[in-house]
Amino acid sequence: MKSNTPFVNAHKIRGPVATMLGLINLILITSDETTKDELLKHLHTSSLKLDAVIKEGSKQLDTDSYAQNNP
Repeated sequence: MKSNTPFVNAHKIRGPVATMLGLINLILITSDETTKDELLKHLHTSSLKLDAVIKEGSKQLDTDSYAQNNP
């Protein structure tokens, strides 16, 4: 069975992380509080996406481990 780990790493995990890093940089250089609030909302959304990907990956690892141990 071919692993999809490179795809998950490159797209599903790195996407939200890259977005979060960009948003943090913008928050640090922005002085307008309204803009910061909006950026923080986007940061929260990206963190929820990353959390969902991690939970999905963990669930998949549990499933794969169970399948390997119970052929």
